Amino acid sequence: YRNTAIKSKEDLSMAIFIAEVDSALVGTCRFNTVGDIYELSWTIAPKERGKGYGKQMVAMAVELVKCDIIAQIKPDNAASIAVARANGFELEAHCDSAFITRYRRKHDYQTR
Repeated sequence: YRNTAIKSKEDLSMAIFIAEVDSALVGTCRFNTVGDIYELSWTIAPKERGKGYGKQMVAMAVELVKCDIIAQIKPDNAASIAVARANGFELEAHCDSAFITRYRRKHDYQTR
């Protein structure tokens, strides 16, 4: 798991991380800021899907920020919904006009 683009250690306003296995790309995670919240998106290479890389990548990514994180996922993307839920995201809203559902992972400010 390596960071390929980050402004600075203190500023994660946009960051892309690449996951590799044996030097082969398996997926990416990307953070963008949305106000005071981070939006996380991810993708897994088609031939690497179903191997648990998405769950592992997102688990590592969410540990990098100490605030709420949202993920906007198409309602028919069962794999990404499962990854989000496995990493503490909960359904927050249905955005019917865009065919998107929004999931949120709330930061536990008392324990971190």
